[in-house]
Amino acid sequence: MRADLPVAVRAADSHGEGAIAGCPAVGSGAAVDNVDQDATKWEEAWIVHALIRADGLTQPAVAELLGRHKSWVCRRLALVEKLAATVQDDLRLGLLTPTAARALVRLPAGNQADVLTTMRQAHLNADELAGLTKDLIGVEANDDRVAT
Repeated sequence: MRADLPVAVRAADSHGEGAIAGCPAVGSGAAVDNVDQDATKWEEAWIVHALIRADGLTQPAVAELLGRHKSWVCRRLALVEKLAATVQDDLRLGLLTPTAARALVRLPAGNQADVLTTMRQAHLNADELAGLTKDLIGVEANDDRVAT
């Protein structure tokens, strides 16, 4: 981890927490250290989200700060910003794999829960789900071309 990159550190709120829920009062700096430990994909996603949205860092700056590729940052950010709330709940609870969640991110949020239900009923694995979402995206793109 590089010590020379600027990171905004927030003072604790009245509950003794920093910028990220559950982090000690030292703010996002503690969260950055947490990524190098065994953070779940969901925790990583929220850390990335906080660094970008709350602390104002760019995706490339977060990637450099965390020693990751910028595509890694983009994928984590999508888990927070593009997944439907019910799908996020399943990911957070461990009922959905991060790989399957990344496949669902490609779909509009309004379709994600239905596709997740289909995945479970058909006992699809993450690779099969990725193929299904790719097919659905292709159908949506064709529908858009016909409508115009």
